[in-house]
Amino acid sequence: GSTGQIKYVSDELNLIGNNIHLNAATNIILEPFTGRVNILSDVSISSDLTVSSDIINPGMPNASTNYTVYFDTTTKKLSYADAPSGGDVDISTLSIESYVNTSTYYDSSIRYRTMPEPSTGFGSGNGAEGLFVNFKAANTISSYYCGYIDTGGRIALADADASNMMPAVAINTTGSSLSAGTNYNLLIYGVVRNTAWNFAIGQPVYVGLSGEVTTTMPSSAPDCVQVIGRTVSPDSIIFNPSPDFVVLK
Repeated sequence: GSTGQIKYVSDELNLIGNNIHLNAATNIILEPFTGRVNILSDVSISSDLTVSSDIINPGMPNASTNYTVYFDTTTKKLSYADAPSGGDVDISTLSIESYVNTSTYYDSSIRYRTMPEPSTGFGSGNGAEGLFVNFKAANTISSYYCGYIDTGGRIALADADASNMMPAVAINTTGSSLSAGTNYNLLIYGVVRNTAWNFAIGQPVYVGLSGEVTTTMPSSAPDCVQVIGRTVSPDSIIFNPSPDFVVLK
């Protein structure tokens, strides 16, 4: 533009103007040097930017090693905030929500999940923790009974004396019976406590003849034997159903 200038002053090349366009058919290359490229205002890039060295923000405090860098979705810029510090940090308590200003984001972090000791970790009542899948119920499944996947893709009451109603893949830990046609989050792997149970400790648990959890192995033909976990205490189990089962002859 008419207000633009090109100046060469003391080994510096200054491009001055409201808008400066660098157009190239292929690439614009900045050869390696010992100094820095200082950008004092906003820069818009309409294609990819590849950086093979460090990006330095001179305005960031010297204690930046303790900061968490995040993308500000309002300003559309990288920013930073204090990261948790002091002693051992339990990474299971860290949340990316603390460092973004919107409820919509992508989190590529790895989170390690620690499940409670089931006989004490749920207080005095029942509870379950682990991996859940949302299923639509095909029929009524009582609380703490197991379900299999029927031919329609729904969860139905498992039955150890009918091989076409096996194997169990999930357990109802909602605290009430499932109703046909309604969706529920059901446990497929984890720890479960049910104060109505009274099992011997350290024993395998099976699907019962009515879909219940039991330590009594089915023993009559043509019953099905499927191990679905192991007892941790009289009223708690690790739920880890085998994908296989044996039909007794």
